[in-house]
Amino acid sequence: MSGTQLGDNGAIVGGAGSWIHFASIDFGTAGAKLLRLQLASLSKTPGFKIQLHADSVAGPILATLAPAGGKAAARYHSQTARMKKLTGVHDLYLVFTGKSGSVALSWFTFVPQPAKVK
Repeated sequence: MSGTQLGDNGAIVGGAGSWIHFASIDFGTAGAKLLRLQLASLSKTPGFKIQLHADSVAGPILATLAPAGGKAAARYHSQTARMKKLTGVHDLYLVFTGKSGSVALSWFTFVPQPAKVK
């Protein structure tokens, strides 16, 4: 983790320029089609995004999500972003980009690609 904090409720609070590293995530042979995050926007800032990178902070971008704004976005809610295909084992980085902005991230998960029927 770089520049992120752990909130009182266990959520990770990330602001622009910070990132979180997750080691050795196995996508198997099918991969994932969606990234789903449970988050609350702590500030409404145009241009603030969460990107999922493979293998390094500057690695290929697999998914990008712009946290919803407005009063309802201040409460925890789920948002989903489409993912580029990735298979096998990779380190992942959630990178918070933009000039300013922050979110509290409760959890995230992947929705797998459906298995191919032979």
